[in-house]
Amino acid sequence: MASPSNVTIWNLSGKWMGNRSKSDDPEPSLKLQGIGWALRKAIICANPVVCISAYTSTQEKTPSTYIDTIFRTPVADILDARVLNWQKIKHTDFIFGSVNCQTTWIGGLVGEEGRTRPNIQGSIGDEKATKFLRGEILADGSKCDGFLVEERYGKEEALWIHTIDQHEDGHWMDETMWGFELINGERYHTRRVITMDNKTGRYELVRVVFLFIE
Repeated sequence: MASPSNVTIWNLSGKWMGNRSKSDDPEPSLKLQGIGWALRKAIICANPVVCISAYTSTQEKTPSTYIDTIFRTPVADILDARVLNWQKIKHTDFIFGSVNCQTTWIGGLVGEEGRTRPNIQGSIGDEKATKFLRGEILADGSKCDGFLVEERYGKEEALWIHTIDQHEDGHWMDETMWGFELINGERYHTRRVITMDNKTGRYELVRVVFLFIE
């Protein structure tokens, strides 16, 4: 189902699943990452349940937000542990190998059209990719409303999650923006992903739309 109002970027805890009909085809991105045909098909067909636990630790001098995600695949569960402080964390799994991950909060900036969008320029220096990441356009280049600016504590607060994942061998990188969007009048958690081959500069754009289960 669409995301309930109490599930926000500040609290993504719950069970999710990719919405295939509303998401872009992930196969070109997986191919760019060097994932073989058989495994690509298995990943797409499996459509794993995604279990998210988001929490803030007060044990440190500077409190940090943690997001632990478990992807339940038919082969094995994959844990993706992130800290929103932009420090690099090494992640290793049987699909993508070893990846250095960085995650942080991103604020908003009012653009020329009067809409508030993520204040990000994108790391690959490509105008279309940057517009996609900010939510100005869809993967096919058509314009869209993009990310919602949502309320927190009774007032609007523009905040999103930004990640960069670099494969350890330097082959590819992902840059992703997490937020919520209205799609056909319903609110969904979305992630806009740029996957780039670092050697050729070729990239793929994918918007992943998530269904909230519970």
